[in-house]
Parts: sequence; structure tokens; C-alpha cells
Amino acid sequence: LNLASLLRMFTRSDCDVFIRGLVTRARNSQRPLPQVAVDVAMSWVNSGDPKTRQGIVEEMKSHLSLYASPQIVAATETSDFDLRDIRKQGMSIYIGATPDELRRLRPLMAVLFQQMISLNTQVEYDQDPAHTHRVLMMLDEFWAPGRMDMLADAAAFVRSYGIRMAYVVQTKAQIVSIYGPEGSENLFENTAAEVVFGVKGSRTAREVSELAGNDTVTDTSHSRPRFWAGMSPGKQSESERNSKRALLLPQEVQRLPADEQLVFMPHTQPLRTPRIVWYKDAWFNARKRTAPDVPTLHVHVAKDDGKAVV
Repeated sequence: LNLASLLRMFTRSDCDVFIRGLVTRARNSQRPLPQVAVDVAMSWVNSGDPKTRQGIVEEMKSHLSLYASPQIVAATETSDFDLRDIRKQGMSIYIGATPDELRRLRPLMAVLFQQMISLNTQVEYDQDPAHTHRVLMMLDEFWAPGRMDMLADAAAFVRSYGIRMAYVVQTKAQIVSIYGPEGSENLFENTAAEVVFGVKGSRTAREVSELAGNDTVTDTSHSRPRFWAGMSPGKQSESERNSKRALLLPQEVQRLPADEQLVFMPHTQPLRTPRIVWYKDAWFNARKRTAPDVPTLHVHVAKDDGKAVV
């Protein structure tokens, strides 16, 4: 039983008869289905308005249309890992999609992220001795799949469950365009650290400069006659005044070297640190491993045998 099977059920011309049969077989086998589920299903099956029944079928088929793809069916019919084990076993899960498939696969990624967060936020990290691994969710090009509220909201509460979120974007404007001013502000306020590399846009550079704050500098000014100043020492004066100066000017942010980064965290001064390049860093380079063998996914495309119910 999976979502592809559900789509096939609603595609049948005798869908209502098929559902009646499922309910009847469950009752006869002494393994009845939940009453709420049966009531909902039968209220649709017994509806006297054919247009209402057909409207519900078309709505279901529309939401499940992604699972008409043989590749999606093959990828989702079984799983070789359990999302409930990510804090118990050392594992890495990679999720990738080509740019032309991002929007189409968004519902599938949303289901995966929703399950991962829901299944791992029921028991806090230090309350179960089986939890031996903390988890980092590195979300590169976070804006690309579109709006996923469960990922944006997760920053506010997943830390106590042993999960950290890292949102990677080119500019903050990308997040604002997807989540709006309030949604993006909620995400920004719930992140503990902000790491900035060299930026190109002037707007982003100004924001980083303002985030870094100002420093107090002393300006010294001299006053003296324009000509023959050495002959009139009494007419010369010197004064000092304090003024503010940005720790980093916007143009300095834009010219930040490729091997440096800026780190902003609450309750501490901004940090300008070297940027780690993993293949040049001894600690990270020592952790390099050979890529694992990925088994070939066998995609089965059912052929029309003339017996299918249409």
C-alpha cells in the first residue's frame, strides 16, 4: 500500500465498487477498518450525486498525479532506511533534483521533510539513550523548491531534538520572495548564526555592513594660516572629536577575500575568520571516503494487456 496504489484505485472506473469490496472483505476477515475511515469513504461512495463523486475523484487524481510517473513509483514503493533512525545510526541522506524537476518534485520532497521532522521531534535528544547522533540538515539553494513552511518553522524548535538546520541562499531577498516579509523574518530570528561570504549585490553588502555595526574613531583636525604658518604659531590649533565609522563598509564587504568569512552570532562581536576549504583542511580531508555504490533503480512500466479496467 503506497500513494501509487491509491492513485491506481481512484483511476479505476469501478472505484466505488472496489472500495465497497475492501470494506466488506475487512469485515469478513475480522479485521475491520477504522470506523472514521469507513464513514468518510462510504459517505462518498453512497453519494447520490454523480458529479460530487466525480469531482472528488478528479481532486484526488490531481493531487496524486506525480505518482503516475514510473520513476516516482519505483523510488517510493519501498525504502531501505528508516527516518526514525537518523539520531540512532550514522547515516547521510542526499536529496537532489535537476532544475527542471524542482517544482514538479516539490510535493515529494515536502512529504519527506515533513516525515523526517515529525518523526524526530516526539522525544528530545537527551531523553532517549539510543540517540547517539546529532543531525545536520544542510539545505543548499533553500529557496529553489519553493515555499515549505515546515522547514522554515523547524528552526524554532528542532535544536532541542538534536537537529540543526543550515539554510544556504545567495541573498536574503530570495527567502523574502518565497516566504514574504513576516515568514522570512521569523526564519531569520530563529537562526543562531549567520555566515556571510563575499557578496556581489550592493543591497546585501549594505545589510551586512549595518549588521556589523559601527566603531568609534577619533578625528584630529588642524587649523593654521594658509601662508607662512611657521611664523604665526599662535594662530595654529588642533582639535579632536569622536565619530562613528562602520566596522565594514559595503565596498569592503564586497571585496572580502575568497578565503575569509563573516560570522554573526547573538551575544558576541562579529567575527572575521578564515574560511575552511575541506580538501585543504587536514581534519576534514582525513574524513574523505570513497563514494558508495548506488544500486540501479529498476523502473517497471506496465504494458496494456487489454484486461485493465478503464
